[in-house]
Amino acid sequence: MRIDPLGPPGVPPDRPSGASAPRGAPAPPAEDRVELSSSDPHRNVDERRLRLEALREAILQGRYHVTEDALARAILRAAGARHDRRV
Repeated sequence: MRIDPLGPPGVPPDRPSGASAPRGAPAPPAEDRVELSSSDPHRNVDERRLRLEALREAILQGRYHVTEDALARAILRAAGARHDRRV
């Protein structure tokens, strides 16, 4: 799940994002993005914790906005992955 920067308060984004975005539209700079998932199955737990903490700080500072449905999907996905683990 990628979370793009919200931008300054009260200023609409200068380009559409998501399914309605034109092809070839530039992505936000890498330093302004936080990747929560990875295809690397051996991701270091400490690295993931640090990335989530950075995301939390960015949300608290108002630099990022997470929709409720995106948050709910992430929680359900995490709960499903935890439920599928062997004990």
